[in-house]
Amino acid sequence: MGSAGTVYIEQIGRPGTLKVSNFDSVAGQTVSSDQPTPVEVVGRHRIVNVEDRGDSWMIQINGNLEPHRDYAGYLVDLDAFSVDGPYYEITGTEGTNRLIVSSLDDPPDVVGNDLVGVHQFGELQIASGASVDFGWDRPLVPGSDAVVITDDISELQAGSFLGWENVAWPRGFNLTLNGNTSLDEWRHSNMTWNLKVNGYLDVAQDMEIISQDEAITIRADAVYVGRDATFSGVVPDGFVSIVTPVLDVAGVLSFNEGSEHLTGPKDFPEDFEDADIDGWTTGGNANWYATTDDAHGGSYSAGSGNIGDSQQSYIRKTVETAGTLTFWWKVSSESGWDYLRFYINGIQQASISGSTSWQQRTYAVSAGDEIMWKYTKDGSVTYYLDKGWIDDISLEE
Repeated sequence: MGSAGTVYIEQIGRPGTLKVSNFDSVAGQTVSSDQPTPVEVVGRHRIVNVEDRGDSWMIQINGNLEPHRDYAGYLVDLDAFSVDGPYYEITGTEGTNRLIVSSLDDPPDVVGNDLVGVHQFGELQIASGASVDFGWDRPLVPGSDAVVITDDISELQAGSFLGWENVAWPRGFNLTLNGNTSLDEWRHSNMTWNLKVNGYLDVAQDMEIISQDEAITIRADAVYVGRDATFSGVVPDGFVSIVTPVLDVAGVLSFNEGSEHLTGPKDFPEDFEDADIDGWTTGGNANWYATTDDAHGGSYSAGSGNIGDSQQSYIRKTVETAGTLTFWWKVSSESGWDYLRFYINGIQQASISGSTSWQQRTYAVSAGDEIMWKYTKDGSVTYYLDKGWIDDISLEE
């Protein structure tokens, strides 16, 4: 079988969208493929010489480029061991081992470095069972929700897409993989993004995750590691949480300072900084979701779904232990008609309406109590942002 189809949609003035899919639009069905889509262009090469040409540099590499490929417009990073850039645009080639890149600056001392190609996307979409292989090229996605993995992927051979240490993911990036995911080796010395695998995560060799200055979470139905697994967070800000009921490591398993293994989601405290509402039940006419449009602390809160007149959106959970429940909430609604309400065991405890700031509430709860927040609308009129938020929920036993 061949690899998946690839479409790049260019956006004027900003990075475009790369779509990789196994869906055959002519046949109207998904086509099985046993190979990832290769999108490597430049690859990785040792720099042997740099020549300043005034408005550009000539970069000679130890290796050969494809003779008939047009490299103009692609980006390169002149240091494969750093993800911070800068990135330079290729304007042309000379022969099979010289790249011309645009720059008015004096060339840096990069002879002896390895350069890599860079793919910059506004959004990367992988659908219909497809997978993608960037080879040595580096995917660069500027937005926190710029990668979309959809439509029943049974096995994603992630390769450098996930496992390579120097992939340039943005800070606060959140990646969800719908399907079992396998890697040869996974090392991240400064991981600053969250991963959720709806399936198992299988790392054939070593797995080493270090977070320097972010609280990051890796969730999976099961994690299998063929050799050693090491997890560390650099205090006070770096922290690594591995959330899985099954953690099977063939070699040495090390949870160092600033790391933890949880067999399931932590109920409280809940600040939604994992960028999801795992462990909560949501429903009504639209689901609640983790959002960055407002937050009491950090970057995320939980916000009510987009509903219409005479509709509702709720989020709820059963508490496991007795104690004092504290939370922050706010609402932006038609005052006196549309409300954010709080319930314990189906009995309303409080409500807010209008355009409010963040407010704190505290209640005593018992083990087994159901807590619920519900945003409700009357039969007409939309005012302000028409939604409610909750954040920083804690339970003191």
